[in-house]
Amino acid sequence: MTYTPGPWDIHEANDRNDAFYITHKNRRGIGSISNSFNDDGDQYTSAEDAANARLIAAAPDLLEALEESVAELCLSINFNDAADLNAGEEPDGDPDTIAIVGRAEAAIAKATGQEEEHV
Repeated sequence: MTYTPGPWDIHEANDRNDAFYITHKNRRGIGSISNSFNDDGDQYTSAEDAANARLIAAAPDLLEALEESVAELCLSINFNDAADLNAGEEPDGDPDTIAIVGRAEAAIAKATGQEEEHV
């Protein structure tokens, strides 16, 4: 399954809900954040909701940048792509870089719905 490509925008509602709407450039609705509550039952502030909306709206750009970064990092550790790392091949390179690639691949899998394949 694919997601709606970016860019995604944020629009603040002009009503009493202090809602934020995430939309595609053609104004197609992606999602909304409104009157959120934390685990203690306290309502988040409008500033927290706005920050959450910004993070969600940035998701397509973040995913694309992360995928490009993984490709470049894989080159730096002499891998053709991250699939080599997942296949158990031994990379050449800094262990920290190798760990970053692994964490980035897990985040990409989570974002693309392929998380189960990386367990």
